[in-house]
Amino acid sequence: GVCSPLQREGRHHQNMLSSQRNVVLDTSESLPEETLDSFILVEAESLDKVFSSVRPTTCVLDPTRFFKQFYDSFRDEVLTMMNCSLQTGVFPATFKRAVVRPLLKKNNLEFNDLNNYRPVSNLPF
Repeated sequence: GVCSPLQREGRHHQNMLSSQRNVVLDTSESLPEETLDSFILVEAESLDKVFSSVRPTTCVLDPTRFFKQFYDSFRDEVLTMMNCSLQTGVFPATFKRAVVRPLLKKNNLEFNDLNNYRPVSNLPF
């Protein structure tokens, strides 16, 4: 059958997720000297609330509409990754990358002057 672009995108991301379900945070890098002594683990309900309130802005790396549509498929993995990151003090390097785009501060400003722009960073979801 014919797939919409969103369905194709969803299948691609589902394949990526299923191939990475057993990924463990790489702690071969030196762990931070300061760690969190205690914190409350992120609960599924809190994560659900955050995902349901996400604005529709998007990043080329991880489109918001994909995450909203397939959230139930990978919620547990995201929750595990977040809590593991908090416990170890290690944040996956892939989530430290952003697409940075210049945004004109005001529509009436001269677009040839770089000082009239501000950077907007779209992080992976």
